[in-house]
Amino acid sequence: LQSSRVIAVNVDGTIRWTRDFSGSVAGTPVASKNVVYVSVSNKSEGGKVFILHDKESSLPTVAAEISPDRPPTRRAFGALTLQTSSTGKDYLFWGDSSFDGLPEDDHFIYTLYPSSDFEANQGIGLESYTLKRSGSWNRMPITKPVVANDLSAFWVGGSGSSVSGWLDNFQLEDSNDAADFDWQNLMTGPEMNSRQPMFTPMTLSSDNEF
Repeated sequence: LQSSRVIAVNVDGTIRWTRDFSGSVAGTPVASKNVVYVSVSNKSEGGKVFILHDKESSLPTVAAEISPDRPPTRRAFGALTLQTSSTGKDYLFWGDSSFDGLPEDDHFIYTLYPSSDFEANQGIGLESYTLKRSGSWNRMPITKPVVANDLSAFWVGGSGSSVSGWLDNFQLEDSNDAADFDWQNLMTGPEMNSRQPMFTPMTLSSDNEF
């Protein structure tokens, strides 16, 4: 069984802590104040997002393990994007993929943010978080999502030279799930392979216009 290790290093170069995970870590873990988020996947359990509370000199504690509560439940999770709101809330975005690398008809983009019970529970336990997903997408996410600074929209690059965007109607806390994408752009793929995915992460302009 494959395993991965996350290593936290202090600014002076000393090891802060290390933690092993069963499975593959996708992308780079993301961190905010005293919290580290790690995307981990293995074939037996599918994808999970681990929320770690940093304890400085000791091993971090696992505050929650986030996984889908409905099918498809055994998909790999991609790299995480973290965006912090103006009120200090952390919002995570990521996509799912198949373990064999072949696109299926129902891929999703997930969003995780603190629930109304977050403060009372000190961010510990599943009840402290709300997990939503986009409508079904017939492309497999490849790049990690790019998120507008004000959380009003996000974009994802996927299989088949595709880019999709969720725009103004994406209201994070107004419904049980996020809306379907507002537009999808299928670009002309390379002549040698028209199914070439979007491998390079996208960049968003500072004014969120393009």
